[in-house]
Amino acid sequence: MLARLLQTTAALLLTLTAAAQPRQAVLNSPIATCTPYRPLQNPSFEDGIGPSFPPWVVNTTSTHVRFGAITGTAHSGERSVLITTGAGRSMVALKQRVDGEERDYRFAAWIRICGECKIAWDVGGAAVVLSDEERGEWRRVEGRVSGRPIDAVRMVATCEGEAEVEIDDVLLEGLCR
Repeated sequence: MLARLLQTTAALLLTLTAAAQPRQAVLNSPIATCTPYRPLQNPSFEDGIGPSFPPWVVNTTSTHVRFGAITGTAHSGERSVLITTGAGRSMVALKQRVDGEERDYRFAAWIRICGECKIAWDVGGAAVVLSDEERGEWRRVEGRVSGRPIDAVRMVATCEGEAEVEIDDVLLEGLCR
């Protein structure tokens, strides 16, 4: 009987010792990672100069609006886009078509406003950011869009009189599922 008790105790100790040992398969298993999905091209306007910075497109019905990729004042990198307006009311849109999957997205951009302007960002049909704060300094604006495919990112600026709107580092990031 004592021999049987010792044998059972030894087997139990072996089982407990084995259970306490780290499992190699768990420790060496790869960690699942996800690369964020970023469908925008030329998000910092580094490609192009002057009025052409593809694939971004600018539309305006105002004759007193100027725009272009410029150097020297960018938030980061070398270039940003500067939109200037003259007397009266001006409306200008900056747009890029994208092929965005259906998922949650994080949107952000850096803007600098000098003058009286209202800025609206439309991401796949959802107005995610509104700004009318004049600072003359770079300011990050951001928002989220949930569970929808994104076909375009568009910024609309409505300005009264002479004003400047500078844009840089636009981010559209599909979040990991």
